[in-house]
Amino acid sequence: MTIFKTVQVTSLGFLICFMMLPVSLVRAEATDVTPISQPVSEALKTFKNKFQRKELTHPYNLPFAITKSMGTIEGDQLELDYVNDSLKQRCKIFIRPFSGSSISTTDQTVTLQDGTKAIVEDQHIFDTIKFVKGGWSYRVTLLKDDARDAVQDLIAIANTL
Repeated sequence: MTIFKTVQVTSLGFLICFMMLPVSLVRAEATDVTPISQPVSEALKTFKNKFQRKELTHPYNLPFAITKSMGTIEGDQLELDYVNDSLKQRCKIFIRPFSGSSISTTDQTVTLQDGTKAIVEDQHIFDTIKFVKGGWSYRVTLLKDDARDAVQDLIAIANTL
């Protein structure tokens, strides 16, 4: 495959993934587009301070042991990446400020323990749960694994945020 075709296919894949996000989840405008990667706890603290909000935590109920983790701040988005290399498992959590009133969709909805409505999406390689809580928009993704129920794992993770 030529380099041009590879770039074309990669760009199309990114565009499709980006277009799948509800517009309401992408409202806040980015002011700093230089990515900053830090340990998760430092990234959380930096991100909270940047938007002057208190309620923001990392999950404590992942379905695998974490072998490495990283937090990356890019513009108005915080990405938390949790990995277990030996099990080939990965959980990514994307957090943005949310200025809308709610999220809407025709996908499967579930209710979290605190009454928050969440959207569950079955993707090709991973499953996703999206919800809004405490002024933040969360999108949690988990690689699919035939040995476990990813949707129940996503709900468990979301309940800890």
